[in-house]
Amino acid sequence: MKVTKPVLLAAIAAAPLIHCVSSFAPSRSLSTSFARRNDGNELCSPLSAGPPVISNWRYSRDGTITGTVSNHPKLDDGDQITTSPVRNVESIVENSVVQTKSGSKYKLGTVAWGAVIPGVKAQKAREEEAKAKKAVLASAKKNSI
Repeated sequence: MKVTKPVLLAAIAAAPLIHCVSSFAPSRSLSTSFARRNDGNELCSPLSAGPPVISNWRYSRDGTITGTVSNHPKLDDGDQITTSPVRNVESIVENSVVQTKSGSKYKLGTVAWGAVIPGVKAQKAREEEAKAKKAVLASAKKNSI
């Protein structure tokens, strides 16, 4: 393979950039555990990459969330997962982090098509309740005049 002068100059010019990219990786002193793969490469601990993400998820009446997981320390990306019940049902909305009663944290990605989002449903219920209270107060005020 013949390397032309422009290709060689581009490679030399890119060398400092390649070094700079490694500066964005977490330092070993900040990360407590590294997993060594069979090929000799090291991986950052899963917690340094954020909580596992559940996408295409659905909420069940028993308080659990079922969906496709990624970034999980023990499961492969694309595996189906069902969590233990979530602590605060009203916190269940897309792109939020929820905590289960067992203490695990998950980031919720996109909801499955047609699925109910409890946090949105709870917000609508609060708005309807406030509207009903306002109507009752207005009616009471009108009757007292």
